[in-house]
Amino acid sequence: MFFLVWGSKWKHKRKENGLILYKQCPECNRSGEFFEVIPKKYFTLFWIPILPTEKKKSVFECPNCHERFYMQNQDHYSMKE
Repeated sequence: MFFLVWGSKWKHKRKENGLILYKQCPECNRSGEFFEVIPKKYFTLFWIPILPTEKKKSVFECPNCHERFYMQNQDHYSMKE
C-alpha cells in the first residue's frame, strides 16, 4: 500500500537588500529591527516544498515574536538604510 501526501505551506524569506524598520511591535511590545520578508506559498509533497504557487506583497517581521505586518504610513519615518 502506498500513500501520497501533498499539501501547501507558506515560507517567509528575508528579502535581499530589503528595508529595515526600527519600531515597537504591537503584539509583544518589544522594540527591534523589523526585516522585510517575502511570503511564498509552496506545493509540498511528503512535507517537502517542491514549487512556489503563490507570492504576496512583502511584509515586515518582528525579530522577537515573528509576527508579520504590512508597512504603515507612519513607518516611513523609522526606516534604516
